[in-house]
Amino acid sequence: MPFMTTEELQKHHRHLLNSLALLDKAAPGWNKADRERGQATRRNLQQEIGRVEGDLHMAGARAMSA
Repeated sequence: MPFMTTEELQKHHRHLLNSLALLDKAAPGWNKADRERGQATRRNLQQEIGRVEGDLHMAGARAMSA
């Protein structure tokens, strides 16, 4: 993956947070199989959010909220 600018990282961070919010909004209607996939997706999003926040921290920038 190529290096991202601070602005690109902040945009990606907002996108990840929005995706997480949409996932949480949809969760109440899930059956058991959907819930398991949703939880795995949520974990992946949270890991990616942490990675992006770490990259932003190293760049001396702060993560912008959604």
